[in-house]
Amino acid sequence: MEDKKLKSLLKLDDYSYYLYLLKADVFRDRIENQDEIIRQSMDCARLCAKEIKEQKTSLSDLKNKYGLVFEEGFSQNIFNLYDLAIFESPNKIIFHKDNIKILEDEMAKEDDSIFSKVSPKDIITSHEIYHKLEENKLITDNIYISYKLFGFIKKKVKLQAPSEIGAMVFAKEFLDLDFNPVLLDYFLARAYNREEIIFNKLIGEKDESIL
Repeated sequence: MEDKKLKSLLKLDDYSYYLYLLKADVFRDRIENQDEIIRQSMDCARLCAKEIKEQKTSLSDLKNKYGLVFEEGFSQNIFNLYDLAIFESPNKIIFHKDNIKILEDEMAKEDDSIFSKVSPKDIITSHEIYHKLEENKLITDNIYISYKLFGFIKKKVKLQAPSEIGAMVFAKEFLDLDFNPVLLDYFLARAYNREEIIFNKLIGEKDESIL
């Protein structure tokens, strides 16, 4: 049966996906310059992907260059179904094979060739490698906001969402994907019959992005 929600999501612009990620930040209610933050993150990651692609560098090359160690484990976060992998500085990427297997099986149900051109694990790997690249002081790992606690006292905090936006942008550009990799969230949610949650959030961001 055709997934009409997925079909609709494939028509979304990239900005809507990244607005969805920004809205997931712990400090989302404190963010005033969301458009600027999203644009900065997108530009940073696109440039990073462009420079690496121009060097004819593969995922395997990046693994060797940074001495990355790949390990397998299981998702430990029962509150986050979309937990696929984690980068542990300085050089370890742990793949959560339980959720990745579920994701792979769910994506395999689609006939659309855009989902078979690249493996879900390569998308996840590219995403996590970007977090390694961020150690070179990329802007996506250095975006802060300030807000008032009370009176004249302000607190400065680091946003996590720009890093996730950058990693998604990098994966999309580096692998030349024909869909936004944030859709991996949707597929994994669909496996648990919770796709309506992701769909409504993304469609909501679409409406806001055109205001």
